[in-house]
Amino acid sequence: VGPETNDYRRPAHFNQETLAVFSLAESVFKSDTQAVDALYYTALDADTLVLPSHGRPFQGLHTRLDQLAQHHRERLDEVLQACRTAPRSAADILAVLFKRKLDLHQTTFAMGESVAHLHALWFDGQLVRTRDADGVYRFGAQR
Repeated sequence: VGPETNDYRRPAHFNQETLAVFSLAESVFKSDTQAVDALYYTALDADTLVLPSHGRPFQGLHTRLDQLAQHHRERLDEVLQACRTAPRSAADILAVLFKRKLDLHQTTFAMGESVAHLHALWFDGQLVRTRDADGVYRFGAQR
């Protein structure tokens, strides 16, 4: 966050150079933040220098945003398909979203992603949420 803004979602602007930092991670709660952020970032020049939190700086912001959006749609579809076969918990969805073995540290972040994907589909009306006898939330296909 730079001196011109106190909003952590907006990049700071220094001199005449625009530096964009973005994340398309889902929120656990329904929000229009991503739609607003996507509009904000696509309004930036295609040759904007992007400083990602992982990896090297790059240019080609619009292409990368398109790639991230496509990847996100594919993961949501995979989660939806899994929930159509049987109601699934967030722990059940880990294997759908992450094909490799995760250590404990990675699993904590992965659970957040799993919950977020399930909530996105639930808030969109594509899944229903129930609580089983053990108190675990399970998500199944809309009837």
